[in-house]
Amino acid sequence: DAFSRFSTAPNVVVSWPGYRPAQQVWQWGLPDGRPAEPLELGFASIWRTTVPPTARISCTIETATGKATVRTSGALGT
Repeated sequence: DAFSRFSTAPNVVVSWPGYRPAQQVWQWGLPDGRPAEPLELGFASIWRTTVPPTARISCTIETATGKATVRTSGALGT
């Protein structure tokens, strides 16, 4: 219920597993073929902490020709 839309493209399927502390996973199923316009995918991160929060984020795309991953991290200061 966090989004009215998860993507700027039609026919995108979004799923995620049940709650696990310190881990949040989103999986998008995209239609076959190259999109006509740049694709935007929405996601949210839910935080519950008593200390300044930090995060490590990675995104992996997998196609018939292989997969690629990007990673970043960050922290919110007090």
